[in-house]
Amino acid sequence: MGFFSEALLEMDRNTVQYMIDERNRENEELKKKNKELQSQKDELQSQKDELQSQKDEFQSQKDGLQSKNNELSAKIDMLEKQLAEQQELIRKLQENSN
Repeated sequence: MGFFSEALLEMDRNTVQYMIDERNRENEELKKKNKELQSQKDELQSQKDELQSQKDEFQSQKDGLQSKNNELSAKIDMLEKQLAEQQELIRKLQENSN
């Protein structure tokens, strides 16, 4: 009977050790996956930062182009007004010369 109890006790110890070893392996795998995921997260954050920087640069360029467009539109309006005035002046001069 003592031998049987010792055998069961040894099996229990082996089972506990196996479970500990298995848990340690799982923990190591999870650490490895966590490290990989952290690396991917860092890479994605870097890409996000780069895209944000490009977006900011494009927005700045857009704002500059919009400002330039507004200036050119104002200049066109002024030139169209001057052209209309000159055409009116020409028309009046032609009427006076007839």
